[in-house]
Amino acid sequence: MILKKPYGFLIKHFKLIHLILTAIYILLAIKVNALLKYYNDFIAGSESKLNAINHITNYYLIAVIASIIICLIIYALMRYKKKPKLLYLILIALYLVVAVIINISYDGLNDIYIATLDAKTQRLNRDLLRIIIIFQYISICFTLVRGLGFDIKKFNFKEDIAELELDITDAEEVELTIGHTEDLQRKIRRNIRELKYYYKENKLFINTIIVIVLIILASTITINREIINKVYNENEQVSTDNYNFTILKTYITNKSYSGEVITSTDTKYLIVKISIASKMTVSELNTSNIILKTNNNTYTINQKYYNNFIDLGTSYRGQSISSPKTYIFIFNVKNEDINDKMQIIYAGNKKININPVNIDEIDESKNYKLTETIDLSNSPLESGNITINNYEIKNKFEYTYNYEVSGRTYTSKMNITSASKTIMHLKLTYQIPDKFTINEFLENYVKLKYKINDKEYTNAVLGNKTPGSYHEGLYLEVDKEIENASKIWLEITIRNKKYICNLK
Repeated sequence: MILKKPYGFLIKHFKLIHLILTAIYILLAIKVNALLKYYNDFIAGSESKLNAINHITNYYLIAVIASIIICLIIYALMRYKKKPKLLYLILIALYLVVAVIINISYDGLNDIYIATLDAKTQRLNRDLLRIIIIFQYISICFTLVRGLGFDIKKFNFKEDIAELELDITDAEEVELTIGHTEDLQRKIRRNIRELKYYYKENKLFINTIIVIVLIILASTITINREIINKVYNENEQVSTDNYNFTILKTYITNKSYSGEVITSTDTKYLIVKISIASKMTVSELNTSNIILKTNNNTYTINQKYYNNFIDLGTSYRGQSISSPKTYIFIFNVKNEDINDKMQIIYAGNKKININPVNIDEIDESKNYKLTETIDLSNSPLESGNITINNYEIKNKFEYTYNYEVSGRTYTSKMNITSASKTIMHLKLTYQIPDKFTINEFLENYVKLKYKINDKEYTNAVLGNKTPGSYHEGLYLEVDKEIENASKIWLEITIRNKKYICNLK
């Protein structure tokens, strides 16, 4: 019967055939989605190369061949009855391309499993899969619509069924040509004319499909960008199953808190300051879930050199987290990647764009006078202040203090002097982070500078001679030559911030 009345068979089973075709296309879309997800996760660093082999199968070839055979049969019958057939040619071409791209992706999976596929090829394979999945969604819409019977007007199947037993053919369109027009030009004009007829006769249907496709695309893009694959920025809260966290600041440096170069190799350090709160009562963060992604490389956390960055925050070393805590995480990054676009990726799917600040070079210098408060909160220390009210330089200061013995208070005096230097008394108030003593702060961040006859000198080492009971300032051991200086100032340098207090 099929051979005798193939068009009748097609009409009677038109919906079923297209529903079968839709099911095949959905299976192929699921396969492409799985490949796309693997490439996305592998590029993000959350998927193992060993799992690549699990995504390789040749069953997709059977599905592609079956879909092409069905389209060829429908195309042949449509052509025989002079019905619109362009869609089926497009579907045949599309799924040949799908087969080729899946095959290319499989070659990439083999390379990932056996050796290492370069990052550029990984991203190319992923992008090809992204493109074809969109066209697969569109093809599913078309075949599903025809399978559900929304295209009856165009094919006039109701009338065909009624007349199926009659020996009457459909009215054929006769093309009148004048002269010796080239076959190719004639075919082009005919195809254009057929497309116009097709659109006019199915205007409502085509417009509906276009709207549906646009809605699906817009929804897919919105969901991917704002929910599934949303990319966050610094200072935006990121929510996961177990944590809420926010990247507060990021720094690039190759110097310790004291200003010394840490290493002369071709790497620098990225310091990421993160505020983390657990959604559970107490939780320990799995730091292997946090990676740094640049254009060509991925990096894991390296806390080996934390002691060089104690001024920037507290390192995470497996502490239990409940209420919000702020920790720093350190990555050792190649110099070639320093200027690349950088992302922190958590658990493979939470992506945060970062813009680290290079704190090896001074980017801000401020001048202050006596009695003006030097605010250190905009420095990497993020807290602290110093106010120098007055200063005095002498060879000897007499200091009077009280002490108690057996409940009785006594008064005594002591001389504050230096064998080879002189003494500077700074009348000041200060607050510095608890992580530093005043001696550590002076040693790492403060230099006394002065000028004699327009020549600049630096008193880098400031010996602290301040008695423990004195809290109104500092007695510092300084160069004797400073007594003859025409200009004296203190420089406080905290990584990329410099504060200058002019004393004289």
